[in-house]
Amino acid sequence: MSKPNLRLASLVFTLWVLFSASCKDDNTYFSYNQGLHAGNDYVVSQQMMVLILNTYFKSISDSLLLFTGHSNIDGANVSFGGAESDTLFIHYPAWGADDGYGHWRSGDIKVSTGQGFFEPSSIVRFHFIDFFYDKDTLHIDSLQVQYLGQPDGQNGLFSVSSDTIHRIFSDTSGVNRFWMQQSFLRLKDASSPYHTPLDKFAISGWLNGESGEGVCYFTETAEEQPLLNQLNCTFLKQGSVAISFSSLNYEGNIYFSDPDTCENQYVVIFDESPFPYPIYARNW
Repeated sequence: MSKPNLRLASLVFTLWVLFSASCKDDNTYFSYNQGLHAGNDYVVSQQMMVLILNTYFKSISDSLLLFTGHSNIDGANVSFGGAESDTLFIHYPAWGADDGYGHWRSGDIKVSTGQGFFEPSSIVRFHFIDFFYDKDTLHIDSLQVQYLGQPDGQNGLFSVSSDTIHRIFSDTSGVNRFWMQQSFLRLKDASSPYHTPLDKFAISGWLNGESGEGVCYFTETAEEQPLLNQLNCTFLKQGSVAISFSSLNYEGNIYFSDPDTCENQYVVIFDESPFPYPIYARNW
């Protein structure tokens, strides 16, 4: 095993231990309810992070921003260059703005890079300042993206990772905690070097966390069956996500809608029993 893989394995194990120590360990009855709630928390968290990252990926390939230093992307005023030439600023007003995906955002994201957004040796770091998503407080301290080049000679591959992310619900119903280590393979629309609605991302890797009920869940999406994020669709599509738990004696899979559609739908399957749900947004 290479040194980078050893470091990743060590990180995965350490975070698994930390999460497992705080999760429920009560399995005195057999019920799918806790697993379904955890599955929903996973979907909400995955969907949120994909939409936030969409804004970043659009920004680094936005023609107006690259030529003028300013643009409006997903409801945010985005600027690049000036005194801090290696920093991208994504600003939402204090009263918030619709991000175009049916969600409300407020606050600032400061994205810093030492060498460039497409330099394989450079790690892009995100700093969230007084940031709210659908009126929920979002604490993200260590989100980072690294460009890994074009493994197929055409499409760019990005590594996305973060330590624990906290989403504190504004209705005081609880907190979602999760962390992620994923690959985003950009499937670029060949009609333009800049972002277009037809750009897609194939997403694989881990997003693990603790549900609002205190159940630790662990998800994995294989490269062979990735999630599909298309910029002209609000919702995740296709993919098979394996989900398991630290304290429940069953596991299952989560499937999203057909890749040729844009449907607000996913299904959780435990023991061949399907449980369909919409990918809903919290009321704001």
